[in-house]
Amino acid sequence: MRYAVINNGTVDNVIEWDGQTEWTAPEGSTVLEAPEEVGVGYTYDGTTFTAPEPAPEPAVEPIELEPAPE
Repeated sequence: MRYAVINNGTVDNVIEWDGQTEWTAPEGSTVLEAPEEVGVGYTYDGTTFTAPEPAPEPAVEPIELEPAPE
């Protein structure tokens, strides 16, 4: 099963774990079973996972090209 490792309301890692094998989460983290779409950067408010805002597209500035010398 997939589990989200949540720290301060943000998913820091997603792991595959059987839920039974001994494993210790990082101190201060919460570990919850996570739906397939949840990934690093999602937030968790105690009830719902929310996807992060998409990164803005980088600005592209046109450049003038000079013809190659013949």
